[in-house]
Parts: sequence; structure tokens; C-alpha cells
Amino acid sequence: MSESPSNVLVVMRGCPGSGKSTLAQAIAANHPRSVVLSTDDYFVDPHTHEYDFDPSLLGQAHQWNQSRALDALQRQVPLVIIDNTHTQKWEARPYVQLALQFNYAVEIKEPQTEWWLRRDVDQMARKNSHGVSVEAIARMLERWESDFEIDAILKSRRPAPAPRPAQPRSGPSPGYTATVSVPKRLAAFSQPRRPKLPASSAVPV
Repeated sequence: MSESPSNVLVVMRGCPGSGKSTLAQAIAANHPRSVVLSTDDYFVDPHTHEYDFDPSLLGQAHQWNQSRALDALQRQVPLVIIDNTHTQKWEARPYVQLALQFNYAVEIKEPQTEWWLRRDVDQMARKNSHGVSVEAIARMLERWESDFEIDAILKSRRPAPAPRPAQPRSGPSPGYTATVSVPKRLAAFSQPRRPKLPASSAVPV
């Protein structure tokens, strides 16, 4: 009979300003041997500690955070907390797969603040520390998935990107239209100010 996992990976969920990160830090404060890992950390300058989000680097940022999670699990850190929004199941799948691979129990946690429970986007926009707008938070809630069980997460897949509308081009062929292909997520960490990790530690999404 296999033993129950003694180590735990916590998958946080919640929009910016919901109280998600506050809850993550509170959980970690009660467990000295814990680590909180957020993709947002990738956009914090290590020297000035200023947050500078660049959406073109989001794919690299997620792989960087997944690699940090892999490192923590390999070191058997007893409590690993993934502090991302996780609006959809496929976003949590790499972390859940790693947790099961290293025999970690998985827990899903959301904040229980009154403004999050009533989905008050105005309050969340005022409270979040990164200046995320009401409109951006509303878009996150539009794609929010409630069926966030472990089995469903493992079966989830990243949705295909929506096709971009064709736009007419000026030139000798007035009827010609062009479509823009969406570039694949880069696996390399090209951001020089962030610590580089071995390529072998990257976790595919």
C-alpha cells in the first residue's frame, strides 16, 4: 500500500485584486518551509523591485515559473504555492502533473473576500497592485471555469487561439488580404535580467 503524500502543492485561483496573493502569503507564513511562486515575479526588476509587465514575454514567464516549481518539487519543499490567476484548467495542468509526478498532494484554493465572492470588478481594480483595469478583470471572469477538479485539470487542453480577422493590404492587388499567424511560445529564457535556468528543466504546456 502506497503512503499518502506528505508534501502539498497549492494551486491558487483568483483575479487580480481578489485577495489571492494575500491568502497565499498568509498560508506560507504558517509554514516556515514553504515557497510561493508567481509568474508575475518574472516581471519584477530584481534591482528596483518595480513591476514592468510585457505581454510578449508571458509565455517565457510561465515556463520560467514552471521551472521554479520543478526545482522546488525536486528539492522536496514541503509546501509549494503557485500564486497565479488560473482562470482556466489548462493553465494549472503543468503544475498538477508535476505535483503528481513527485507524489505531492494537490489543493485548490480561492480567496474568500466579500468582493471576490460577489465578483466586484470595480473593487478588484482598486485593490490590485499591478494596475489591472476593470475591463481586463472582466475579461478574466468571462473565461473563468468553475469545474476545477484534479481529473478535469489533467484532461484539459489549451484552447486553440482565435483566428485573427483578415485585414486588407494596400498595393497593386486590392482584393488581397493577409492573415497574421500567432507565433509559438518560446522555450528559451531570453530575458537577460532574469536568472537563466537549464533548458532541460523547462516544462511544456
